[in-house]
Amino acid sequence: RASAIEGQIKEAEETKAEAEKSKAEYDKLVSNADSEVQTIIDEGKAAAEKIKEDMLAEAKKEAEVIVEKAKSDSEAEKERVSSELKGEVADLSLEISQKVASSMSKDDQKKLIDKFIKDMG
Repeated sequence: RASAIEGQIKEAEETKAEAEKSKAEYDKLVSNADSEVQTIIDEGKAAAEKIKEDMLAEAKKEAEVIVEKAKSDSEAEKERVSSELKGEVADLSLEISQKVASSMSKDDQKKLIDKFIKDMG
């Protein structure tokens, strides 16, 4: 009977040792899994941050292109309007000059031309 009890105690101790070994292996696996999960999370966060930075940089580039195009278009429109206005002013000046000249006597026209030449010289 004593040897049977000793056998049972020994068997219980072996079972306990195996259980402790299995628990240690399980704890190690859980720890490794936690570490792997954290690594995956960290990598995911880093990838998301990189994507965000890339998208912001691309949006900034696109905005700069839009602003530059708007400036260029605005400058071209300004030049077009300025050129058009200069043409209209020249046409009006010529028309006014012709009307003024036609209403002046030949003597007044000569005096005006002489004065203009004198002022230029």
